[in-house]
Amino acid sequence: NKSIPMDSDSLVLWRRPFTTLEYFFRELLILISTGLQRLLAYRLLALSTIVLAASTVVSYYISGPHQAYVH
Repeated sequence: NKSIPMDSDSLVLWRRPFTTLEYFFRELLILISTGLQRLLAYRLLALSTIVLAASTVVSYYISGPHQAYVH
């Protein structure tokens, strides 16, 4: 696969749409992969954050004596 050297100014969507989209999706995959690796590195923090957010949402929608404090 021969790589064509190009100026970064010529890599725009209206001039090279397929190349630009290819680079976009490659970078997107790299960023998702890196994000998942970092998320796995901080499992406890991620799990705690998800549980806290879920608890907040559940306490907002379930009626009970705590509603005075939620609103």
